[in-house]
Amino acid sequence: MPDFPINFLIGLPPEQAIAYLKAKGFQITFNWHEMLDQAHNKSFTVAKAMRLDILQDIKSALETAQQNGETFEQFRRKLEPELRKKGWWGRVPAENIPADNPNSIPVAERSRSHQLGSVNRLRTIYNTNTRSALSAGKYLRFLANVENRPYWQYIAVLDKATRLQHAELDGKVFRWDDPIWATIWPPNDFGCRCDVRALTEAQVKSMGLRIYKGTEIKFMPGKGFRYNPGISSLYLDKAEPAVSEITKKQLTYADYGLPSVNAPDFPQTYFGIPPPLLDAVDTKEDALNLVCKNLGIVDKRTVYIPALNENVIITKELLGHVVEKRGNHRERYSEWIIPTLTDPFEIWSTKYDDGSPRKRFIKLFDAKYNLYVIVMVNPDGGILWNVINKRTHQLDKEREGILLYSAIKKEINK
Repeated sequence: MPDFPINFLIGLPPEQAIAYLKAKGFQITFNWHEMLDQAHNKSFTVAKAMRLDILQDIKSALETAQQNGETFEQFRRKLEPELRKKGWWGRVPAENIPADNPNSIPVAERSRSHQLGSVNRLRTIYNTNTRSALSAGKYLRFLANVENRPYWQYIAVLDKATRLQHAELDGKVFRWDDPIWATIWPPNDFGCRCDVRALTEAQVKSMGLRIYKGTEIKFMPGKGFRYNPGISSLYLDKAEPAVSEITKKQLTYADYGLPSVNAPDFPQTYFGIPPPLLDAVDTKEDALNLVCKNLGIVDKRTVYIPALNENVIITKELLGHVVEKRGNHRERYSEWIIPTLTDPFEIWSTKYDDGSPRKRFIKLFDAKYNLYVIVMVNPDGGILWNVINKRTHQLDKEREGILLYSAIKKEINK
């Protein structure tokens, strides 16, 4: 993979790529594969960089390289002397590895020698982190333009160095909100040169391209790359994914000629029979287990729920915030989620001020005072739900954005 200066690729300075790298925390690991894939997206780590100040030096050098558009050689010339000075260079016995806590070195590794810094390792660090940061920035730009370019095409470099799996994906087109982008957004392994391009509907038709569904594809990225660097970058700085505000001046239900759900003559036929309300539990752990049980993801990381003409992906790791505020007891309504996704009253794509559109599934239930359930689905598989009582007169405020489905109109807008 050639070493390109950052400004050659996307212009100087690439604010979104820089922000992605700066937002990452630190994680000390002996082996790079120790960390879960999503943890790589949120934390900066370098295998066998066992001292925090060394990790900070490497990350700071990468941030400077991105900010200034430096080439790999410029990056290396600045960083190598610092690493040599701190003893993080060359092949050394385990006892000579600089470490804040020597006991953190695995026992099985203490009798061996290990490679620390080298020109090749710095090149891998530079290329991998640069590629991931640029990819995260590109994802955010594509996401902000899905109204105009809703189809994304996977592009592989077809030469002898290209992995077979990557080559097989070349040219395939998926909708921007297909759950497969949570997995296949490049880079998908060390040295991966794959890319994605956004297409209009007219381009797809004129080129005679087929729109694939992610369920048709079998693809497994390399270890440590099984995540989309752009998706979780939406939330790297946020304690809770749903704190972003809705962008103002979007279309509302009235713009689509739909009635207010609070109108006295609103048809009660749109209110369904509610599932049972579960008992509240005491701890966050028990609440999360109850939610996962009712969503069917106890023994797996993700679940695909068929929602009308698409699959909604829900990711276990991103459900913790749902039960964080114990006073809300959202777990009591966890049996209401799948009916809301599979048989909604309306679906909206609502834009938020962090640049991301989120799907809002609305379901009406015929319970005491009538209840409205709103399930917000983020692109990475994180969800949040709220239950609104009819007496609060709040639901109409939630019906804004691009209308994707209406039970009244009986239409599905792709």
